[in-house]
Amino acid sequence: MKSLTYHNLIKGIKILQAKGYTFEEAEDIARKKFEILENDRTGYWTFEKLAAQVISKEEYERQYTR
Repeated sequence: MKSLTYHNLIKGIKILQAKGYTFEEAEDIARKKFEILENDRTGYWTFEKLAAQVISKEEYERQYTR
């Protein structure tokens, strides 16, 4: 996925929800990742590559909420 469309946003949200995020959290993260894609001039990044870098919610809570 390279561009922000409704269908791609929903697919991206589902990818992030599988990592334990709520719909609202996943939507926020997905929109930020699509913004990065929009500004990418190299063509290297895809949503899937950016989503793979997102840690699971469980890991996030373990690292940042102590």
